[in-house]
Amino acid sequence: MKKTIALLCTLLLLTGCSAKNSQAKKDIVTLPLTDEAAAYADAIRETDGTSWALEENYPAILASLESREVQVFPEVEVLNELNCVKYGDNEVYTLGSDDHENIVLYIHGGAYVYEIDPMHVTFCDKLVDRLDAKVYIPIYPLAPQATYAEAYDLLIAVYTDLQSTGKSITIMGDSAGGGFALAFVEYLKANFISTPDRMVLLSPWVDVTLSNPDIAEYEKKDLTLGVYAPTEFGKLWAGDLDTKDPLVSPIYGDLSDLPPSLIFCGTDEIMVPDNEKLYYALREAGNDSTLVFGEGLWHVFPLSNIPESSDALDMIEDFCNNK
Repeated sequence: MKKTIALLCTLLLLTGCSAKNSQAKKDIVTLPLTDEAAAYADAIRETDGTSWALEENYPAILASLESREVQVFPEVEVLNELNCVKYGDNEVYTLGSDDHENIVLYIHGGAYVYEIDPMHVTFCDKLVDRLDAKVYIPIYPLAPQATYAEAYDLLIAVYTDLQSTGKSITIMGDSAGGGFALAFVEYLKANFISTPDRMVLLSPWVDVTLSNPDIAEYEKKDLTLGVYAPTEFGKLWAGDLDTKDPLVSPIYGDLSDLPPSLIFCGTDEIMVPDNEKLYYALREAGNDSTLVFGEGLWHVFPLSNIPESSDALDMIEDFCNNK
């Protein structure tokens, strides 16, 4: 009898562990390439969109960035209420009103050196109604005028205020902003601060060194990114930190006990190897995570005006509504 009870207990324990692991290991999803997106890709190819990342162009680009005096929020027509709140010398823009049930903290990309783009604002405007959320967009300090440290100070202040609302918080970011979002959540956990309810990461840049050897093959077909300039920008962002410090390269951080995550990545971009590495590491650590590939697509494809962007928004809506 005792042996039977022990066996039953063991089976129950194993079943429970199996269910937990099954819940944490969700599928990789691939969105098929549409004709519209294929045509869009052809148009990008004609622009030579990777020339900015070449070594020979870096000195001129850096000089231009060093001459920047202020960041300018783009003038974009939006459907929702747009406001600006000051945090010291920094601005945080909001879309939507306090009547919305949820909050999105959106961290824009731009290799930690480029200002927020109109595409970011348009995308955030769509999130308001989709997620019944007020969207907060910090205009965080950028390199070369600043490093990660000043940007963290701003995010900590903003997040503290958002927590006080008691509303559900989704942290979201694209490219460098996606990497920053993940690094910030790791920072919160390490400092015993409650983390957001979920993470949505669009082609997140999770290792500023871009040293994964598999990246070289993807650089050959990437339509918008190269390795040289972003790697140099990563050094500027890190300042005195080692570029593999989790504060700037969260793939090297503690990935245990993180919120559920939804990750998007094009199949034709240099972030594929590290995004796959991140996904499997999150699963191995016991987290709920889903990785969505856009077949034949490029960096941060959900921000582009293609059918796959609508599909991505549908998935984000379902994810944030726990469907």
